[in-house]
This record gives sequence, C-alpha cells and structure tokens, in this order.
Amino acid sequence: MRLRELRITNFGKLEGKRWLLQDGINLIYGKNESGKSTLHSFIKGMLYGMERGRGRAACRDDYTRYEPWEHSFSYGGILRFESGGKPFFLERSFGKERKRGRLICEEDGEELSLEAGDLEMLLGGMDRAGFENTVSIGQLKAEPDQSLGEALRDYAANYFSGGTQEIQLKKALSYLQEQRKQAERRQRRCEEERRQERERIRQEERYFQRDIERLKAEEEILAAQEADRKTEEDFWTSQKGPDEDGAGFRRLFSAENRRAGREEAPAAEAGRREKRGSLPGIIGILLLLGSCLLAHLFLKGAVRAVAEVMSLMGVGALLWTETRNLRRREKPSLEGERKQEASAGSYLEQLNWKRKRIAEEKREKEISCENLREQLEELESVSQEWKKWEEERQELLLAEQLLKQTAENMEKQVQKRVGDAVAETLSYLTGKMGVRLTLGEKGIRIWMEERLQEIGSLSRGTAEQVYFALRMAADTMLYEEDNPILLDDTFVYYDEERLERTLLWLQKSGRQVLLFTCQNREELLLKKLGIPFFRQEL
Repeated sequence: MRLRELRITNFGKLEGKRWLLQDGINLIYGKNESGKSTLHSFIKGMLYGMERGRGRAACRDDYTRYEPWEHSFSYGGILRFESGGKPFFLERSFGKERKRGRLICEEDGEELSLEAGDLEMLLGGMDRAGFENTVSIGQLKAEPDQSLGEALRDYAANYFSGGTQEIQLKKALSYLQEQRKQAERRQRRCEEERRQERERIRQEERYFQRDIERLKAEEEILAAQEADRKTEEDFWTSQKGPDEDGAGFRRLFSAENRRAGREEAPAAEAGRREKRGSLPGIIGILLLLGSCLLAHLFLKGAVRAVAEVMSLMGVGALLWTETRNLRRREKPSLEGERKQEASAGSYLEQLNWKRKRIAEEKREKEISCENLREQLEELESVSQEWKKWEEERQELLLAEQLLKQTAENMEKQVQKRVGDAVAETLSYLTGKMGVRLTLGEKGIRIWMEERLQEIGSLSRGTAEQVYFALRMAADTMLYEEDNPILLDDTFVYYDEERLERTLLWLQKSGRQVLLFTCQNREELLLKKLGIPFFRQEL
C-alpha cells in the first residue's frame, strides 16, 4: 500500500491543506505545534474512522481533540492511496450531522463498502490495534501494548495450522471457558433441583408420618372401645336371669347409657315424664284421704258415713288409675331395653368397621411413605443428567488445557522467530553482532555485550531501538501488505550513528516512510548518506 494524496478539509488546526506523497522516505518537517501529530492522527482517522467517546471519556478522545471549533460540518478530508496496483479514493466526514464515508476504486469506478471491511482487506488485514502497534509510532510511544502479544499468539495458531487466518487463540479459549462455565452452571442447577426435590419429598414424608401416628392413635382408641364393649357384653350375658332376660340389670349397666349421651337422653326424658305423670295421682289420693279425715272429725251421723264412703271410693279409683298408667309406661320401657339390646351388636360392628377403615388408610399412607423413601434414595445417587454435564465439563476442561499447552508451544516457536528477526534488525541498527533477544512471560530480554539484560536496564535510546525492531519484525510476520511506516519524532533518543543506521535500514526495506520531525538532522543525514527523500513542510 502506498499513500498518494492527503487532503484535509477541516481537522484540528489544519484546514484546507493538501500534500502529495512519493515512494520511499517522505520527510515532513514542521516546528513544534505546527500540526505534525495532527496530520499523523488524520491519516489514522481516515484509515480506521473516528468515533466519539461517551461520558467523561468524550472529553479526552481524539474525536473531541481534533474537532474544529468552527465549520464542524466540514470535519474530515480525502485520502488517495494505491493497493495491489490499483488507485483508490477514500473520503470521510466525521461530523455528527454529516457522518459518512466513501471508498471508490478509481480504476473501474467500483464503490466498496467500509462497513463490510473492504478497506481492512486492502490493508492486508491490519486493524487499528495492529496499525498502532507496528507501523504507526507516535511521539514517545515506541513501546507496543499487550495487544501485539495477542496478535503474535494468534499468528502462531494460524501459522502452524496452515495459515487459515481464522484461528484466534484468545477467542477460542474464551469460547471453551464459557462453554465449561455453562456446563458447571447446568450442574449447579441440576443439583439445586435435586435438593429442592429431596426437600419436597422429606416434607411430604413428614406429613404422611404425622397422619400415620394420628391414625395409629385412633386405631388404638377404637380397639380399646371394642374390647371394653365385648367385655361388657360377655358380663351382661353371664348375668342373665328370670328378670326379663336380664333387662333390669342392663338398665343399670347399659353401655349405651354410660357411653353415649345421645342414648342416655331418651331414658332420662322418659324418667322425667314418668315422674310428672305420677305426681298428680299422688296429690289426688292425699286430698281424698284428707277429705275423709275432715268428714270423720267434723261431720256426724249418716252424712259423715256417706262422706267417708265416697272418699274411700275416690281413693280406690285413683289407685286403680295410677296402677293402669304405670303398667302402660312400663311396657314401652321394656321395649326400649329390648331395642338397646338389639343395637348392641350393630355398635360393635360399627366400631369394627371404623377400625378396619383406619387400618386400611394407615396402610395406604405407609406404602406412600415407602415409595417416598425409595425416591429419596434414588435422588441421593448422582443423576444421569448431572453425569452428562460432568462429562461435558471434563471434555471442555481437557480441550482448554490442550489448547493452552499447544498455544504455549506455538508461542515459544513464534517468539523464537520474532526474537531472531528482531535480533537481526537490532544488530543492523546498533552495529553489534551476536545480539539475541528472547520474548517470554518475564518480558523482553536481550543478550548483548556478553551478558543477558532486561529491557528496563537498557538506555532509553537502546530500548527505543528494541521496540522499533520488534514492531518492524511483527509487521513483517503478521501482515502480507507492505503498509506505510509513520514515524512521528520517533528518533529523539537516537544518537547520530544509530540514526544513520536506522535511515539506511528504512531505505533498504523499500517501504514508504512518512517521517515527521521538528529537527534538521534527519534531512542532513539523508543528504549525507545519499538517500533520496521527498521533503514537505507544514
């Protein structure tokens, strides 16, 4: 890819500007605050767009930083470039009211889709993170971030799987971990359902046990009542005599009169009626006897005799009447006793029937209790569903471990390749042979000057060269397209010797370079080394 034209409509402090670019090194000179970093950000914004942040982040993002104070509707510009030998026209408007973008192939007029990723395809698959971690180096930002390591790990997976460019280790691991967590969640849900079911069964069993205990108590009461009744019946039978087949004795010891208030009530009422019926007769007899006594005391002669005879006749008539009534009342009483005697057998049958019914109900509940206990025993064992999720979890865990192990092995191999490429570039930049570099969990370590050194122990200039070499090696390995290299005051900490070597390396690479600088030494060294360059001034 080669940048051919930059045209800024309105972007930051730059307005209505246009630059034509050439192959090789383009030296863009400008004093401090002249807009070099603004132009650098414009190129990045044209390639990858600019989105406004949300909340507090919107106050510090690039969109707000470069948004024009006036004529914000013209916020944007045009970029012309070549890719695959074809010229392309890219236009973007970043304004909130008129946000749009167009990508057109100027060779055949075909309009491509920015939303579908056609521009990233023209860039060789380089996304914004890859751009910022390889070919785009801002002021004092030579050190790449962690996303470069992730990109290299993905590259390792793609490289050793045949270069399909579809494997992303981080996403693959995240997918496996998420699937494993889902299996674990299903296991927990299955176990919770089993726990709730066990609690439900135990609660239901407790209800049945309470019912069984209640029925046992009722059964014992009925059995005791039946035994008592039989004992009384046996006793009554043994006491039968000539007095109406034991009816008088049963009147005294009737179980019905002693146990059931309903059966005692009629007998008591009959007794009260009997008492009420006998009292008037007794009073009449007493009155007649009193009349006879008064006649005998106070009357004389034939009158007294007649009064006494009539009084005695009245007493006799009353005695005859009461005797007849007494016999009439005695007859129903005897009939009631015979009915009570006949009902004694049905009462025993009723007690027996109730006891059998309670026994059957108790047995049914005991069977239900046994069934619940069997269900509880089944729930105590591991369910098939839980076993299925456990097998899936173990498989996912194994796949996750294998992927991590494979990724580590591939990463080590890629790290060696990257380390070798970085060491080669670094040896050229520093002019020192035997430089070796290792990448690992402990960071970047360099074998230089017969000793192993952490990058933090190196001088700032050497560390910046290591980062530069790492970026260039990663760009070569990760992306097929030779994208332009943007260097924004990158060589501030380089001495002249190493800067010369770096400029020679850039010429040797054959890449298009946009070198932003506020100093003259790059231009002087380029002239000294005879390296062709195209100078523009902001």
